[in-house]
Amino acid sequence: MNDSLSKNQESWIDAAHFIIVCLGFLIYSNTFYGEFVSDDINGILPYANLFNNFSIASLWKVFNTRFFSGLSYAFNYWLGGFNVFGYHIFNIIVHIINSLLVYHFIQITLKTPALKNIYAETQYKPIALFSALIFLTHPIQTESVAYISQRVASMGALFYLATLLFYIDARLNKTSWKYGMAGIFMMIGLFTKEMTFTLPFALVIYEIYFFKSFNKKGLKRMGIVFLSTMLLVSIPLFLAKARVEGDMQDATEVIVQTPYLNNFFTEINVLRSYLRLLFFPYKQCHSYIYPLADGFWNGATIGSAILLMFLITYAIVRFQKQRIISFTIVWFFLATSMEVAFAIVYAHRGAGLIYDHWLYLAMVGFSFFLVIFLLNLIKDWKKVKIVLVAIITIFCVLTYQRNQVWQTEIAMWQDVVKKYPNNPGHHLALGAAYQKKKMWNKAIQEYNEALNFYFKKGFSKLSKINKFYLSRIYNNLGLVAFEE
Repeated sequence: MNDSLSKNQESWIDAAHFIIVCLGFLIYSNTFYGEFVSDDINGILPYANLFNNFSIASLWKVFNTRFFSGLSYAFNYWLGGFNVFGYHIFNIIVHIINSLLVYHFIQITLKTPALKNIYAETQYKPIALFSALIFLTHPIQTESVAYISQRVASMGALFYLATLLFYIDARLNKTSWKYGMAGIFMMIGLFTKEMTFTLPFALVIYEIYFFKSFNKKGLKRMGIVFLSTMLLVSIPLFLAKARVEGDMQDATEVIVQTPYLNNFFTEINVLRSYLRLLFFPYKQCHSYIYPLADGFWNGATIGSAILLMFLITYAIVRFQKQRIISFTIVWFFLATSMEVAFAIVYAHRGAGLIYDHWLYLAMVGFSFFLVIFLLNLIKDWKKVKIVLVAIITIFCVLTYQRNQVWQTEIAMWQDVVKKYPNNPGHHLALGAAYQKKKMWNKAIQEYNEALNFYFKKGFSKLSKINKFYLSRIYNNLGLVAFEE
């Protein structure tokens, strides 16, 4: 009988893997031949010589603490040059692997000492599968999958999840070598994307939530884990020192001009917007125009702060009775913390305040949250499955539709201009996309739209970024006149 049960469980696992893999390729099948767009053009295409004359030293010099992301571009180039098909297949495979990791991460979490008696073993796999499918199909993930250069987010998440899985497995089964594997994956992640710098905190938080490590031995273990992983985090920070020093040569300008405090208040609103995008992913955009908060004392910022404080308070108060919900709330703040910190410090350099791909890792917690929330709310598992199937079906449709935006640079910037028509930078970018395709009249039309912004607003006291846009517009108009 036990052998029969084991075989049924094994076939269930195979079926779950099959569903995730097939659905992943299906919903992203319309991205296979999408063009290089936006950051791809400056972040991948100029490095043909680097990829042709491959060397570790030269690759490190260019990509530095995102070395493994650069290595993945070099691998794609080695396979097929700048044929986009290989790059997109790579992105989709990484996303599917992450979905499989989410599936196993949630299963192993349900087996931890704090949760193993909460849900029946027969519920582990359905909970994990539905969570993985939400992670796989949610339209917010499209920017990290269909947009080639934003594979940095999905690759970073892969090593983040692998680190956690090996660590948890080592804790549950007392297998020392898996601690070593967790360390290896963490180190690779640290040289892929900066969000992995939060892993020391993630490991400690996981210990607190699911291993009940409040005794003397547990506290000692958490201290060792935190200090040792922080030591690993310090390595890429040290190696990136030269780049940071180069970036900070304009330190005087940064101190004078950067509205750190207003950026901080703005990010309070951004976190509220991130929550909205998780629950209601509409009006997604590659380049959001987000209003900069003018101090704390305005309705939007106060409302956002109250919402966030409520969530934090709820996570603390419900720590014991709703441990998973509490954990997923903490995960949201942890998973977005590095991106929020980056926006606060660097938004003055033209970086955006909000991006869809900054939610990639946060989706792990949200996927788990949504399934458990519905299960707690509805109680009847059959009805919960019906609701989840409906949600996942809607997500599949929205994701497939959203992928259309990433087919061409023109389609992507058309979508941005449609949603934010009053930004000259967007019209400039769309005009440049038309110009590359030698669609001269449309390019001129977009450049004129951008110029109208300045004629209406006036040319005095333009910001540096607007002066840059203006010079580019006139330069491109001159090139169009020459090329026509």
